[in-house]
Amino acid sequence: MSSKTIGIIISCFFAVSALAQNDDGGLEDIQQILEFVQELTEDEVDLTQITQDLLELKRHPINLNKANVQELEKLIFIHSLSAQKIIDYRTESGVIRSYSELIRIDGIDRELAKIISQFTILENKPLENSTALNNNRTEINFLSFQKTPKSIGYDGSSPQLRGHPRRYLVRASSELSNTFKLGFVLEQDAGEQWKSSPDFMSAYLLFKPKKSIFKHIVFGDYHLNYAQNLLMGPNFSFGKSLYMASWFRTGQSIKANSSSAEFGFRRGLATELNYKRLNSIVFASLEPLDFATDISKPSISGLHRTDTEYARRYNAQQWLTGILNTMSFNKLSFGLGYITGQRQSDDNVHQLNFDYISISAKYRMQGGMVYSEIAQDINTNIQAYHSGLIVSLAPFLNFATIYKFYPYNYNNPFASAISSQSKPQNENGFLTGLEWKLSNAFSINGYLDHFKNLNTKELPSYQWENTDFLVQLKWYKKRRWEVYFRYRNKLTINDFQEEYTTTKTKHNTRLHYSYKPNSAFRLSQRLEYNFSGTDKGMLMYCDLQWRPKELPWALDVRYTIFDVDNFDQRIYAFEASLPYTFAIPAHSNTGSKNYIKIRYKGFRKCNLWLYYGIWKYTNIQQISSGINLIESNLKREIGINLRFRL
Repeated sequence: MSSKTIGIIISCFFAVSALAQNDDGGLEDIQQILEFVQELTEDEVDLTQITQDLLELKRHPINLNKANVQELEKLIFIHSLSAQKIIDYRTESGVIRSYSELIRIDGIDRELAKIISQFTILENKPLENSTALNNNRTEINFLSFQKTPKSIGYDGSSPQLRGHPRRYLVRASSELSNTFKLGFVLEQDAGEQWKSSPDFMSAYLLFKPKKSIFKHIVFGDYHLNYAQNLLMGPNFSFGKSLYMASWFRTGQSIKANSSSAEFGFRRGLATELNYKRLNSIVFASLEPLDFATDISKPSISGLHRTDTEYARRYNAQQWLTGILNTMSFNKLSFGLGYITGQRQSDDNVHQLNFDYISISAKYRMQGGMVYSEIAQDINTNIQAYHSGLIVSLAPFLNFATIYKFYPYNYNNPFASAISSQSKPQNENGFLTGLEWKLSNAFSINGYLDHFKNLNTKELPSYQWENTDFLVQLKWYKKRRWEVYFRYRNKLTINDFQEEYTTTKTKHNTRLHYSYKPNSAFRLSQRLEYNFSGTDKGMLMYCDLQWRPKELPWALDVRYTIFDVDNFDQRIYAFEASLPYTFAIPAHSNTGSKNYIKIRYKGFRKCNLWLYYGIWKYTNIQQISSGINLIESNLKREIGINLRFRL
């Protein structure tokens, strides 16, 4: 795609015009929701894609008085029990007249009720506490981000970084009459050389036919969500967390890709059909891949900065096709899915074949649900299992458990079932969680994950046993105060049987509070402390958010200090940076990280965000290593984002 063609595409998006409203499109509210969800897990998930899904729900809110369980489960912060309780309450009371009624439902507090109000409507009432987006159908984002000083890879060191140390991103989407939606993403990572087009390009066209068996038709880049993701799932699924709503995958769907992640999406054609009780997804895809020596382990960084990285740019391709079926009855549903494909290098030397099948079932009972999925690699006859139960033991007590059996040689690269690792592989055990609402102000959440890593062909006498325990006590007061204390214990036992056994225990404690004196200000503070043996790590930060409704300005400021003995004790802290950019940086060594973000929405059709952050280390004089080495104890981050709404 030439630069001229790209310019024409961007011009076409500007041509689709409508009156713009003076707002941020709900992005600030969504970032707070993402922070709330992300803080409950250490997994790195694609928050950009989830942001787009939530914005879509803001544009097309769910009618809380008519929605079924499946529709309510589209809200990532509501699990199946809460969805069913909302419907039960609606059945008993007739209709829900006010969002304040939701707190009468077990498991829904004021905070969750407020979040629900931003993505739903009550009959024909307008949305409460949210921004109306129905007139804002076209959006274009321009992002530029740079870190200074430059690393040694830019000053003649070998291997040389080929491009500029600035990252560029363009993201655009347009929705036409609720039937067509199209969008694209263009990205140039820092260090990548600009040629005739950006290094990464992604685009889609989504069509929603009316009064047809076709629910969605997507051409371009997309993600697939099916059953419990043991056969096929998106790369942005939440993993193990305190948030039990994320444990259960909500069924099958097609989602257009709006992320700049260069791996994990499908590229081609997909359609979803509904005929009576049968729902089917049929798809075909062909996408390029990067790999070095092992085609079963492609590069997922998307970076093409050096000669070596550029030499393996798109040096393989992967085609995949399949059909994903679900037959639904009143309380029971069954699924049968099949995918097949091949991964092959351009020189035809390396090749990998895929053939997977799965069966799944789900049954909704009074006060709970049971579900299961079994997937098999047809080429090796290796089977993986995933079964779960979620049930309300009392009006104030929810319980969930999952059994996971993922053999070490279950090598399905398209699976994203809940796991303690990046992929559902080499894991056998139970994950059990509890949600206990002690009162309107107090709640306890916790989980216990006990599993073993199975013997491998390379290490037949090796056993790796893990116990991961996490508990959180939370206090919530009158929409102003929120305080929680969290403790986590991770125990790992490495057993080499006849040789020796090693045991490692890691403790993590966190105290967090936030205070909202009024609608404009929010103050948050956190103290986190890790220790394992004699090694330890500490982090403390203070956040100030100022978002007055009567002014076009908004301000976010954070001050962080940390003292971490080594990288094994590193501490992660979520940062809501510029729109559609999120960071969960690892803090190690000793120093500080401070940033300020300013938003201005006084322009007619444009919102502006500015970001400035600075890292300062006191115990080291060099940052990072290799071509990323910075010969300084300071690192600055500067970003700007322009968002046009037409």
